[in-house]
Amino acid sequence: MAIVPGAPPSLLAPNQTGVMVEQTDWDNLLTFAFQVSGYAIALSQGVANGIPPSQNLGCTALGGMVIGLGPTGANANYALITGILCASTSQQQFTVPSNGSGQTRVDAVCVQFAQMQGSTVSRPVQGGGSQEIPYNYAGIAFQYVEGTPGSGAPSAPSGWVIFAEITVPSGASSITNGDIAIEFPTIDPTGPQGPTGPAGIGNTTLTAGVTIPDFGASCTLDVAATAAFPVGANGMAISGDSSCAMYFEVTAVGSGTLTVTNIGAVPGYANTGHMTTGGTVGFGNQLGYTYITAQINLPAAGATAVGTPVSSYGNWSPGQQGVMVGIDNSCAFLFEVIDLGTNGPGTMDIYCVAPILGNVGSGMAVGSILYPLGNLEVSFQDGNLLGYASGFPATAPIKYKLTGKVSSVNNGNPKTVTFPTLSGGANIFQGANYYRITGLTGLGPFFAYAPEADKLATGFTIATTDATGGDVEWAVEGYGVIAT
Repeated sequence: MAIVPGAPPSLLAPNQTGVMVEQTDWDNLLTFAFQVSGYAIALSQGVANGIPPSQNLGCTALGGMVIGLGPTGANANYALITGILCASTSQQQFTVPSNGSGQTRVDAVCVQFAQMQGSTVSRPVQGGGSQEIPYNYAGIAFQYVEGTPGSGAPSAPSGWVIFAEITVPSGASSITNGDIAIEFPTIDPTGPQGPTGPAGIGNTTLTAGVTIPDFGASCTLDVAATAAFPVGANGMAISGDSSCAMYFEVTAVGSGTLTVTNIGAVPGYANTGHMTTGGTVGFGNQLGYTYITAQINLPAAGATAVGTPVSSYGNWSPGQQGVMVGIDNSCAFLFEVIDLGTNGPGTMDIYCVAPILGNVGSGMAVGSILYPLGNLEVSFQDGNLLGYASGFPATAPIKYKLTGKVSSVNNGNPKTVTFPTLSGGANIFQGANYYRITGLTGLGPFFAYAPEADKLATGFTIATTDATGGDVEWAVEGYGVIAT
């Protein structure tokens, strides 16, 4: 049965009465499987014939007129042949015919995919007994083709491809590795070699030295390429001797130059000094960054820094969380935005969730950067507010979770979970955008509050049809403003 490249062989219906699969069918199915597995490599590389960068099929001189292809040890050698990844498990040797013609002759070693028997497996035969069935693998067949003196390399026979060409000088008594040329390309492990795309952020270098300007001041960077750094892009430049560095914002792009503003220190590097040629210029700071334009003091947990002056707040909104890091990396704190611009143009009111680094009251210099974060999650357990100071601003919506456990729930003893109250007498879900029950573990089936519950509800009831009963752990989550 012939194999049509790109199409599977005809398959027999499973359990078809009175029909047995013959070895030919099995071999054809394997051939198709070998083809399919090799297509992924061939299509990704853009080649049908090639060798991998390691454990690759080679051709070497063995002394005299003898050459060898394939492994000398236990590990197989591999080659991609007409889109099929094939293995050579033992060395194939050829003796190169002598050449007394007076002209140089070029010979060829050709290869072809071939099914090779690797092992067998015993299978029962209908009617009694058993039979050893061979397990085949994608192997390599070799053929040596002698060329015509003075006529260049010969053509490969039909169905074969030239793997290596052997140059045989007239009167040669031995073949060296210099006489052997492998014609298969080496497969690039980095994948497809398509057209080069646009430059990405972080792929250029300094072509001239430059002194780092003061924070907020500008300088010109001479760079090998500018395409990755449009006006407004944030980046990082590090000296070629790793002595100093700066974060920057691009304000203008010239021919081989970037005009940039120093927006802060890079952790582990001085933010002053001379950056030398060869330094790295790449992406270094989150787009949409903000920095303070006047010094503030590291606030205590629960305090609000009213009217904090910032370079911009177009990328911020009330309720958003972030981290402020000092320009010298000595102070940092976690915060949430309360208001924008109310207490002066270019100002933010930020609530300190918790100091992370440094002492409360320590100065945070101009240029300290505000990095945005994902929404925080507040966890409550049995009514206790974990990790937040009292007086959390009632205007800041957040994600929060409440967990607990009730005992001895059974079909005659349902239990009601009452949400705990905070200051002012409101339960923790009052004012929420929503809340939902996310877990009930311990018994089943359960009957409880609807998944999307009334935001004014004070709790929910857990009931079960289980007569034996037991303890139940539960979890509820919500999003909105905590009613404190």
